[in-house]
Amino acid sequence: MSPWLVALGVLLIAIGGWQLVRNRKYMHYLKTSAGASTPPFTLQAVYSSWVVTVMLFVAGFGVILLYFTNR
Repeated sequence: MSPWLVALGVLLIAIGGWQLVRNRKYMHYLKTSAGASTPPFTLQAVYSSWVVTVMLFVAGFGVILLYFTNR
């Protein structure tokens, strides 16, 4: 296994962390500033974004674990 897998895992975790921060900021915006003009599918978009965030974290840790278990 290549050490690049660890770099890929760290990159996936970093992207997941960035996604987590953006999700939280968008949720705060929706709670404080969103009005009646907010599209009705916004909640579905936020939910799917949380799912992608979890998947990125799981994939990142999985890739790192794969590297260290197959050495």
